[in-house]
Amino acid sequence: MKYKVGYLVFIFVLSVCSSSYAQVQLNFNGLGRSIITSNNLGGPALQANSSAPTKGVSGYTLFDLQPNVIVNNTVKISTIMRLRNPFGSFYGTNTTFAFRQFLISGRIGKAVEYQIGDIYLGDMTKYTMYKPNETYSDYESEIHAMRRSVVNYENFVQGNKWRLQGVQGKSLFGFNKGIKTLGINLFAVRTNATNQQNVPDRILAGGRVAVVQSEYLAVGMNYVGMMDIHVNSDPIEYSNNVGTIDAKLTLDRENFLVQLNGEFGGSNFKNVNSFTDSSSKQSDYIYEAGIKGVIKPAKLKLFAAYRSVGAQFTSPTAQTTMLNVSQPVSLFSTMYAANRGAFNRPQGLYDRFTDEQIYNRSVSPVLYNFLPQYGNITPYGDATANRQGFNLGIGTDTSAKIIQGEIRADLFSEIIGEG
Repeated sequence: MKYKVGYLVFIFVLSVCSSSYAQVQLNFNGLGRSIITSNNLGGPALQANSSAPTKGVSGYTLFDLQPNVIVNNTVKISTIMRLRNPFGSFYGTNTTFAFRQFLISGRIGKAVEYQIGDIYLGDMTKYTMYKPNETYSDYESEIHAMRRSVVNYENFVQGNKWRLQGVQGKSLFGFNKGIKTLGINLFAVRTNATNQQNVPDRILAGGRVAVVQSEYLAVGMNYVGMMDIHVNSDPIEYSNNVGTIDAKLTLDRENFLVQLNGEFGGSNFKNVNSFTDSSSKQSDYIYEAGIKGVIKPAKLKLFAAYRSVGAQFTSPTAQTTMLNVSQPVSLFSTMYAANRGAFNRPQGLYDRFTDEQIYNRSVSPVLYNFLPQYGNITPYGDATANRQGFNLGIGTDTSAKIIQGEIRADLFSEIIGEG
């Protein structure tokens, strides 16, 4: 199947470029980076094993080359080719060459923009398609932010969007009466590849329809569905659907801005095991209502909202966290103690902004473990299930350049007690 798809893509590219009227432009982007890390380990954990490694120097050099082929300003073919050489590998040993990205994008007529390949999905709501933020990195120092930017680049972090493989189409229509614009965004991606034996394809599809009635009112409808393409040798049939409607009412004046916003909807989950003749089905709701204000002369923003997320609300594309706290660390991964022998070293704060291997790159239908010290109230973002209450605060608006800050209070309780 993979070879057939690759063959069709090759034929498509060849047919476009071979057109007698095709005007082909070629440009290149690139990124190069070298990192050298010197590490030292000390402390009581070494007393139980004097032979444990305590020092290490590691690093790598890489170069990403991105050629872009633009055909008639309507079709763009982009790929990223990576050459990576780890330090300590002499004469090319362990040097790797790989394709990091492949994307075809363009326009059909004047109405539809499309993307095929490695695409970023977002532009929806915090309950449907949204990668939750890490709460402990909002205002970190520049020296830490520089290192974290490397981790974000390696893990394809682009805001709150998920990078997945599939197809996406967007359209925006303008009107003279009734409404200003109508936007449509549809997508279909594959989050789990079949092995053609006992692992089914897992398809994620959905979209958003956004209506801007005027400068005052905007309404959106969102849907995200995840399901398995069943194979006979796999007993599990899984599906999950999330749908919401959101609205914003905005009053923007010279000295202030006030916005009322709300969203409501729900999820439906089904997991059927044909071998044991058992099934799990559940559905639940979410709703939120809030107000935001900006005092423009003072460059201050104020916000308050109430939300309730049902105990059985399931939305994998909004509840999957970037950080996988159960993933072993890459640096000094094994430690020793007199009373327990060898054990895996737990993650520290340094690992979380330097280790490129402990972050999730795909959507998971199962909730990951979380660190309560970084967000016990909403460990899975605003879509965290079984929560109801208020959040409110005050902070600087986005135009403030000299100082940035925020004071926030989250006052939530469980809907169903968990003990």
